[in-house]
Amino acid sequence: MALTTVITEKTVFRTPSHTVCLTELTQRWASAARSVCDIKGLKFNCNMEKGLPERIVVDSETLTAVATLLLFNAVTFTTEGAVALTLRRVESALSIEVRDTGVGSATHVAPTIQIVTQGWRVSAERRSSQSPSGLAFIRQLVHSMDGTLNIENLPDQGHAVTMLIPLTDADATQPARP
Repeated sequence: MALTTVITEKTVFRTPSHTVCLTELTQRWASAARSVCDIKGLKFNCNMEKGLPERIVVDSETLTAVATLLLFNAVTFTTEGAVALTLRRVESALSIEVRDTGVGSATHVAPTIQIVTQGWRVSAERRSSQSPSGLAFIRQLVHSMDGTLNIENLPDQGHAVTMLIPLTDADATQPARP
């Protein structure tokens, strides 16, 4: 059984990976985000591209925590427009992208956002989308799943945050049955 390590300040938690239905997991995230988008008058789009396995082996609790934090952060800082969730296969990885049409950050801040892991620096038009340790914590969770986190700044258009984690197709790992 694979284990994922989650480190928070002084405590280390180990949570097991297990087989989950990717469609059901995504639908739960989408349902919650759609409800909040409806309240704010935002559009919400969810897209699972072709080529994804139906069942994957993953630490679904950590994955859900990250997806939920990214989605609700996007909804919080988007005052009009839309929030989108897109899942796709990128070689042997699962890509989960959350894109918003919020104000984005000033052009001079973009390199800082992509490099700094201690916090999300923002322009005067946008309040801090994560506490100084918030983005670092999300990045730490993603790294605990052997993944990466990329933030694309789109000035006056919003942000796109993409998480890549190794993709383990549960059906491909099952032993053949006689």
